[in-house]
Amino acid sequence: MPHNRQKTILKGTGASPGICMGQAYIVDKDGVNVIKRYPVSKEQISSEINRFKTAVKEAVDELSAIIKNTSTQMQGHNDILESQVILLTDKMLYERTIETITQNHINAEWALKKVITKLRIGFQTMPQAYFTERLTELQHVQECIMRKLTGAETVSINNLNHKVILVAKELSPAETSQIQLEKVMGFITEGGGAASHTGIIARTLGLPAVVGVEKAVQSIDNDDDLILDGITGKIIVRPNALQLEEYKERQLKYED
Repeated sequence: MPHNRQKTILKGTGASPGICMGQAYIVDKDGVNVIKRYPVSKEQISSEINRFKTAVKEAVDELSAIIKNTSTQMQGHNDILESQVILLTDKMLYERTIETITQNHINAEWALKKVITKLRIGFQTMPQAYFTERLTELQHVQECIMRKLTGAETVSINNLNHKVILVAKELSPAETSQIQLEKVMGFITEGGGAASHTGIIARTLGLPAVVGVEKAVQSIDNDDDLILDGITGKIIVRPNALQLEEYKERQLKYED
């Protein structure tokens, strides 16, 4: 259903200061969230395990390639990706998923989901900051493997052909590591706070960012004109000429 084409104002938390104006680029990952459970016969178990092992290997290769090709500016953040590579083959995730496929006769996607759910519960006994960090890491690793298992398209933001403002539910460290400054003007995400990975990356790159924006992906269409104000946490979707003029002046004052 097409959105109402009128101007919309969205609010979030300014995670990185600055003002930018440009077109939206939606980073969509919906295909990964729909996971079905189906039984696997005794004869199919070994091929299901192989399917899982292949998916993990492809995920490790993908992250390793991203680490290798990270721009100098972003290399300080590679430790997050390196810890995800380790987590991908960690016994508690890798071997438990294989055990779950074998014992429960279920597909790899559902086995992985089951193992991750148990790990999440285990993490709840940890101190809050550490728990949040591990949870985010687990989520990104799960998405990485699920994309390979389901054949969902890998979100690539390193081959954009024009300057955009990225709009996403959440941007993973793998995605933010691929950002090219000449193609991205700013970030808008539904998740995260000022201390989130996206906020830290945006400040490192000197790009304006607004995080914690409810229903950003639903409210914004690809190529919508946007004004992003990382100082106040305000986003104007489909602004009018007067607003564009006003924010151009604000931008000049801020950049002086």
